[in-house]
Amino acid sequence: MRDEPGREVRGSFDWTDAETVSAAVVAAVGSVAGKSATELPPLYDAVDPDALDALFDRANGDGQLRTVAFSFDGHRVVLEASGEGHLFD
Repeated sequence: MRDEPGREVRGSFDWTDAETVSAAVVAAVGSVAGKSATELPPLYDAVDPDALDALFDRANGDGQLRTVAFSFDGHRVVLEASGEGHLFD
């Protein structure tokens, strides 16, 4: 897990081949924040969901290591190429 100095880990998650990474982000942030998906701001206000899904598409298989970090609904979201996601305050 990528360290975020000065930030507390609020949760970790992963996504399956049947679930897009963008859907997993919304579900994880909603769970930590105690909100439904409809109560959260649109993910596209923070990041392009289609580009995010394409970047982490496991079928891509180019082998390049990727880490993407962005803020969404007051949480720092860090996504790893391994399929792990982490939420920080």
